[in-house]
Amino acid sequence: MNSPFKFGNLVNDIYFINRKIEINRLQNNFRSGNNTVLISPRRWGKSSLVTMAAKLLNDSNIKFVFLNVQSFRNEETFYQSYCQEILKVTMTRKDEFMDAGKTFFKRLAPRLSFSIDPFQDLSVSFDWQEASKAKGEILNLPETIAQQKKIRIVMCIDEFQNITRIEESASILQELRACWMQHQNVSYCLYGSKRHMMLDIFNKESKPFYRFGDLMLLKKIDRGHWIEFITGAFDRTNKKIFSQEADHIAEIAKNHPYYVQQLSHEVWVSTDNTATGEIVQECVDRVIDANAMFYQESADNLSNTQINLLIAIANGIKQVTSSKAISNYKIGTPNNIRKNKLILEQKDILDFHAGDSLFVDPFFEYWFRENYL
Repeated sequence: MNSPFKFGNLVNDIYFINRKIEINRLQNNFRSGNNTVLISPRRWGKSSLVTMAAKLLNDSNIKFVFLNVQSFRNEETFYQSYCQEILKVTMTRKDEFMDAGKTFFKRLAPRLSFSIDPFQDLSVSFDWQEASKAKGEILNLPETIAQQKKIRIVMCIDEFQNITRIEESASILQELRACWMQHQNVSYCLYGSKRHMMLDIFNKESKPFYRFGDLMLLKKIDRGHWIEFITGAFDRTNKKIFSQEADHIAEIAKNHPYYVQQLSHEVWVSTDNTATGEIVQECVDRVIDANAMFYQESADNLSNTQINLLIAIANGIKQVTSSKAISNYKIGTPNNIRKNKLILEQKDILDFHAGDSLFVDPFFEYWFRENYL
C-alpha cells in the first residue's frame, strides 16, 4: 500500500490539506481577472496551493499557464519558455501549432518544433537579435491569443523573484509591467519563496510592480487541521494513530507542511498497527540522522558570527541588535547582523516573519541545538 503522505513534489487531491480560505481567495481573483502576488517560505506549499486552486476552479473558459523561473539566468530563456508554455496550453490542434508563428506574430518569426506530441515536447526558439527588438510582441502573446480565441488566461509564474538575477533585471521588470498592465483578458499570479526579494519587487513605491495585485502572505496550516489529516490518513490505510501522537508530529515539525508530511510518512512506514510516542521519537531521530551530514556541511559554510547569531536566536533572543546580545553572543555590529540575517535567509536557514526569527527546517534546528548549544 502506498503512503498516504506526500512531500517533495506538488501535493494535490487527498494529499492536500485544508487551505479553503486561500483557495477561495485565489479563485475569486482568477474569476475576476485580478492579479495575485503570493509569498511564502520554501516548502510551505504555495505551488501546490496555486495548482489546486486552478484545478478546482473547473472553468473551461479559463486557461492556466504555469511557468517556473527558478533556473532562468538570461532574458532569452525567459522569453522562449514564456512563449512555449503559453502555446502548449492554448493550442488545441496540431495544425494550430504549425500556423502559430504566422497567426500570432507579426514582427517575429519564432521557430516551433516537436516530434510526435506538440502538447508535451514543443520547443520554441528565436533569433535573439531579432526577438530582442520585439519583446512586446512576445509579452503580449497571451492577450493576443485570449482575444482571438475568446478565452481568459491566468499566467502562474513560480519563483518570480528570480527574474532579478537576470542581467538588466530592472529594465525587464519595467517591460513586463508596461505590457501586462494593459491586458484585459489575462491576469497574473506571481509567487515566490524569497520574502525579502518579493517584497522589494512588489511593496516599494519606486518599483514598477508596486501594488501590482492582491498581496497574499501564506501562513502555516493550523495544528487542528494537521491532527485531522494525519489521523484520517492512518485510518484510510487501515492503521491507527491517536490525536495525541498526531498532535506531537505537527508540534515537532512546527506545523511546516513539508516536514509534517515527511515525519508522518516515516511514522506511517514504521507502524504495523498503531503508532506510538516511541515510534514518533524514533522517526524524528531517524530524519535528523539521515540529514546530519547535510546539516553539518551547511553549518561548516557559515562564518563564526553567523553561527553565533543562530545560537542567539535558538536561545530565544529577540533583540539581536541590542548591546547586551552583541556582547554576550559576539555577533558583530548591527550592520553585520543585518547582513548575516540576509545571508541566512538566502541560504534557507532562517525565515523572518511577523517580527520573529524562525528556522526554516525544524529538524536542522534540533540538530543545531544538540551540537551548538
